[in-house]
Amino acid sequence: ANLLEAVNQLASHFDSFNQIPKVCELKGKLSSIKSGLRATIFDDFVYATARDEISPETLDKLMHACRVVEAIDPHVRDELVSRMCN
Repeated sequence: ANLLEAVNQLASHFDSFNQIPKVCELKGKLSSIKSGLRATIFDDFVYATARDEISPETLDKLMHACRVVEAIDPHVRDELVSRMCN
């Protein structure tokens, strides 16, 4: 989560350079990585909550996943909360 937050901060410094192809390419890769993380974390939550009992290791993993969700984007957090509450 900390590394993703750092990458997000670094990427924001390049917002004014979107016309440079390499910057666009790297931002696209970052977006793809975030999408993959989002999908994996959502699957992890669905799998974990489908069980009758959640192990302490799984709870720890989900806690760290929540930090990553926060680092991806606030709307992803809202989407995850909405899916888990319904």
